[in-house]
Amino acid sequence: ASVREVCYCARCREAFAAWSKTAHPDLPAADPREFMQAATPDAALRAAWLEFRAMNYAEIFATYRQSMEAYLAEKHPEDRSFWMLVMNAYHRGRDSYHGHEDYRDSPLYVDSLEDPVMLAKSFEVFSPMIYPDIYANYGPYDMLLPWKDTLSLRKLVAPRDVAPILTGGYPYSSAYDSDFPSSAMQAQILEAISGGARGFGIWGVCPTDAADLQAVAKAIAKLTPVESILMEAAPIESLRDVNGQTFVKGVASEQGAVVLVSDYSTLPKTARVRYDGLKGSMSVTDLASGKGLGTITPDSPEFTVELTDDRARLFQLQQKTK
Repeated sequence: ASVREVCYCARCREAFAAWSKTAHPDLPAADPREFMQAATPDAALRAAWLEFRAMNYAEIFATYRQSMEAYLAEKHPEDRSFWMLVMNAYHRGRDSYHGHEDYRDSPLYVDSLEDPVMLAKSFEVFSPMIYPDIYANYGPYDMLLPWKDTLSLRKLVAPRDVAPILTGGYPYSSAYDSDFPSSAMQAQILEAISGGARGFGIWGVCPTDAADLQAVAKAIAKLTPVESILMEAAPIESLRDVNGQTFVKGVASEQGAVVLVSDYSTLPKTARVRYDGLKGSMSVTDLASGKGLGTITPDSPEFTVELTDDRARLFQLQQKTK
């Protein structure tokens, strides 16, 4: 059944009535079968019903976690380490949380049972399914999607980790009919990392060929030197391209910063990357070539990046010692 129809049974209606008396005592008693089917549902009642529905869904995982922790405490008191991961946020044909001031206004929240804030009480790792090819619905791919989805989810579930599942392509499924090119494979990884991802996975219904493996290997080769930064980093809010030609984003920790400059058109682009709020001088290194691009300072916080064949370039910014 559609999640819009789940669930109006007598048990759920009675539970909603009892819960809302405590959680939202100012709300009038109302039947969700009626107010949710109205042409314009009452906003407060609708929000309460969606909250109630998401709460019950989240309690499934909370109960499972409590049971596992009790079992480990009894059977394995010497090692109670226990992590839970959820693959979530599938949103073909609808928006994700990105772009919504309140995530509860997003179609993903409204049309699913998922409330990431509630789920973060039970899961250590969130693996949103981010498939630029599938979500494009036969249109142009949004290559910024891994960054958008990772960043928006990370803000909701922090300090929990986000490690998205990225696309490997679906060329043999008539429902999708997409073969994600190897040229985009590396880019989607870098986009996710620049949104604060702690790792990534690949999922698809297709063969993984040498070109795909090479693309993943190239991405990992760029990320390995800055792994210690990435594992402690938070997204940077003060990055921009002064020229307005490219997309600039990144993450930073006390050990430095990692910045991605990207644009997926076919035109040459020149970016003037500006990093406001610097507290000291930082060297800039191209993580593909290992070559230095110079130094930025609080008084001169800009460096220039050219995009030609490589449409997603990753840079390390390292604090310079006196």
